Amino acid sequence: MTELAENMNGLTVQQAREWFAASGAGKPSAAANKRAKHKPYVFTPDWSKATASEDKNYYVVNASATFESRPGFLLKGYGTTVNGLSKGLVLKDRRTGEIFAALMHAYSADGKAPRDFGYRNVPQDFTGLLFYTNLSGEFVNGYYYAQGKISKVARKGSAGSVSPSQARSGCFSVPLEQNSGWVCVGDNCYHKYTNITYVNLCDYTEETVPHNANDGGYGGTGSSGGDGDTEPKPQPSYNVIKDSTITQSPKIDCIYEALIQGNSSFNNMLTAFKANNQINLTFRLGATSGEGTTLRTGNNYYITLNKNIGEIQHALWTTATFFHEAFHAQLREHAVSVLGTDVVSS
Repeated sequence: MTELAENMNGLTVQQAREWFAASGAGKPSAAANKRAKHKPYVFTPDWSKATASEDKNYYVVNASATFESRPGFLLKGYGTTVNGLSKGLVLKDRRTGEIFAALMHAYSADGKAPRDFGYRNVPQDFTGLLFYTNLSGEFVNGYYYAQGKISKVARKGSAGSVSPSQARSGCFSVPLEQNSGWVCVGDNCYHKYTNITYVNLCDYTEETVPHNANDGGYGGTGSSGGDGDTEPKPQPSYNVIKDSTITQSPKIDCIYEALIQGNSSFNNMLTAFKANNQINLTFRLGATSGEGTTLRTGNNYYITLNKNIGEIQHALWTTATFFHEAFHAQLREHAVSVLGTDVVSS
């Protein structure tokens, strides 16, 4: 699959529903090993109220779900009780086209069930923990919110991590108890509290936002929701994004960083994107017929430079291509903001 093909199809609610039914996600048969410590939750999404959204890495469909055994978590010492909302997610990787499922959970700090929430859609009055698990309820990562704003990043920790009273640099560890899991003795499995996950809570700053190979999104692989190697990086106050294809090309990455870090003219052309957290601009390498293209899909802009540009152009011409396509993106976004469209006709 080429880089250009990645964003063309998206993920509709109907497509997510069909994939979910065909994959066996949310069904008892999804367990590959019936003696596994964690068994997949059995649940049925309410597709009639499902909504579709997206971020820079994934197309996402999220739906309320009816669970045979309702997930129950307790963040010890943080004022929460076993009272929250859980939703099912179907995610499609924008780059690879891979589809997988996961769970999203919200627990409010006052112990009351939070109001409805969605992927990248948290109520402004929400204070508490929103986190992601795979379909077996194993913690992946998440965030602690204060009045609808991210205040802490939640990452998997270990026993003996720093306690709140010993916290330094804004980080401390708390145990997340799972009160509705599986415990198995031989072939006999039954529901019972079985698991404690130690969660590190760190003050939310650009330095504490998790970074990884995929640079964001929920993360994981496979229909079971993956092993949680990646992190759900929130959208920053501006969204000029360097795709991993740029990072993997040392020459192009060097040019890009020099422009971003030290060229005021180049950065001035990106002002519209830096001032608006509703639109994204991604720089990447891919298959193009020319030196570069600029594509707009809704609120997402993609500048794709020819994947061979480092071999076929001098560094100065590559720099000029960055400027040329950045100007195209700036012009198109200005047209959208003023005219409501970037399509020019007679």
